[in-house]
Amino acid sequence: MQAKRIALVTGGNKGIGFAIAQGLGQQGHAVWLGCRDTARGEAAAARLREAGITARAVLMDVTDTDSGRRRRADRA
Repeated sequence: MQAKRIALVTGGNKGIGFAIAQGLGQQGHAVWLGCRDTARGEAAAARLREAGITARAVLMDVTDTDSGRRRRADRA
């Protein structure tokens, strides 16, 4: 069995980012929605999961360099 590819889409909880995440999900990718607002990210991920797409929200702010550091520390 081949592992499913994961796509991280920044701004994936709305607009163009959501559409890109949806398209990648429809092509069989698991999608991680990079978002600054957890509630909005979770709501968007739930919409994708309802459509049969493997999706999860990931709290991150690409304009905040400490955001990435905190994410890595959370996973250690």
